[in-house]
Amino acid sequence: MERATMEIREAQVRFLHDGQPVTLMTISEAKDVEWMENQVQLTSVEQLDECLAAATSQPLLLFKHSTSCPISAAAFSEMQDFQTSGEADKVKVATVHVIEDRPVSNEIAERLNIKHESPQAILLVGDEVKWHASHWKITKQSLTEAVQTL
Repeated sequence: MERATMEIREAQVRFLHDGQPVTLMTISEAKDVEWMENQVQLTSVEQLDECLAAATSQPLLLFKHSTSCPISAAAFSEMQDFQTSGEADKVKVATVHVIEDRPVSNEIAERLNIKHESPQAILLVGDEVKWHASHWKITKQSLTEAVQTL
């Protein structure tokens, strides 16, 4: 399987306490993230059209990812772990960077009639949404279980 890598350097989980930012945790482990052959990054509505059309012959797992959100970075890591499993071979994975490719992200929410969240994972067969989750509910286990129900 052909692979490409990208590096995640650091992500922080922060909240405001009495108006002051407080860092809850910092993830600073450098990690090479592999992009599998069955994964594509959607940057245009035309690419989305192609993926949705292909979902009739192979289930599609859409992953909406914010490149500036630490929760999304954690979900992305879970997605990578999922992609090393045998279940990942059963689906095509398409990732949308919601900040950089907002029109594609908005089109997904509108066409599938699912409220936009980020991070968000959506599993489709044909034009039917079979499962979706967001934030901390995106785990290797939840992704695996969703694909196993197909």
